[in-house]
Amino acid sequence: MAKDYKCAICGKCRLKHKRPIINPVLRKYASKITGRSIVENEVICSKCRSTFTRSIKATTCNTQTSTSFEETDESDDDYVTDPNSCKNDILSPKNIHLKICSTHSSHKYCIVCKRKSSNRVKLCVVPLEARTQAFIHKGIFIDSKARCCSSHLQNHNLTQESLFKIQAKYDRSYFNRTDLVTILQNVRSTLLKQTTRLNFDKTSSLSNEDYYNMTGVSKEQFTDIASRLSSLRNSSVRSVEACLGILLVKLRTGLPNTILSTLLCLTKNQIQRSVHSAKNAMMADYVPNHLGFQHIDHETFVNSHNTPLANNLFSNNENSAILVLDGTYIYIQKSSNYKFQRVCYSMHKHRPLVKMMVIVAFDGYILNVLGPYRSDGKNNDASITKHILRKNEEDIKHWVQENDVAIVDRGFRDAIEFLAKHGLHVEMPTYLKKGQSQHTTE
Repeated sequence: MAKDYKCAICGKCRLKHKRPIINPVLRKYASKITGRSIVENEVICSKCRSTFTRSIKATTCNTQTSTSFEETDESDDDYVTDPNSCKNDILSPKNIHLKICSTHSSHKYCIVCKRKSSNRVKLCVVPLEARTQAFIHKGIFIDSKARCCSSHLQNHNLTQESLFKIQAKYDRSYFNRTDLVTILQNVRSTLLKQTTRLNFDKTSSLSNEDYYNMTGVSKEQFTDIASRLSSLRNSSVRSVEACLGILLVKLRTGLPNTILSTLLCLTKNQIQRSVHSAKNAMMADYVPNHLGFQHIDHETFVNSHNTPLANNLFSNNENSAILVLDGTYIYIQKSSNYKFQRVCYSMHKHRPLVKMMVIVAFDGYILNVLGPYRSDGKNNDASITKHILRKNEEDIKHWVQENDVAIVDRGFRDAIEFLAKHGLHVEMPTYLKKGQSQHTTE
């Protein structure tokens, strides 16, 4: 019976591919990898020897000899590098056996849906962030060589559905020193981020209720808005999602930038720049597609947002748009500019505010929001409406057609004749005239 020769590095038995370890450089390399001295008659397999050869070429860059490699070898304690680095880097052997679940590490199959790689199905390497996410939430270790479909990833993290589907294949796993150090470092950094600040980069760090409480939109809506901001880019300080989250939290809560900087672990100047960048991106990429007279034509508005009840009550023409006009306001802080402070103080609400004119459909669809306007006595709903039509704000005269219906309240009573001159049919609740004690039966 043939003697059982095992490779000194990997420990596997390959009788046809063994070679004795005679070269002193190779012997020192094997001693560094295994952590023990190599005795005589020990052998190395062809796979480990080819790894040794590639490491020499990578270290010497095709210019240094094996002697110079031996010199640089003295300053390196372990042949351990980051698993995400170059393929020619040397890794310590996986000889640490722990009771930790893990997935397969094959390049041919996705670790989530088990789809096989082909010309039509392209698999990508699982990012380090996704591997850390799976280890924290599922207790499953994913090898650095594992692959998955790109549809399972979002911003280098696994989606919630993919994270739920992922299953372990092995109950026990083999690790090397690099795997353990990488896991500990990334778990620590991830937990520090989650415990010290709002993290909009990972959708799993905040619940759907948290998203709504902080931003006013759901998690799904937040992701959809962020995907439409094409002019906004990731920076070294914050991502697109974090930049959008800062703006929405600012609008939702009204917190000062100093408090936001504490919550998000950013400086005050970084918060200011993020708010400015997110506002410009929203105005350029998102708002024009969802607000204003240009984002929807008259015919589409009539067909999609005129309800049967509104047509029966207010219009006999199926081609007429039924618009609801009303003024609203936004509370602001007291200004240090005395002149502006006077024109923005409302005697009705007894506090500073600015007025907005909102135009909506009968089903609640917001067509446009015009403003802001001053809140002094000269700017009531009627005067604001006259100003909008006189100045043809946002080309409203081109959008509004003859016999369109305008539903208003009693605040527009001074603008009824003006609206009628522009071809609008005005509908307003009746009110008691001077000296009248009750409404007529009609």
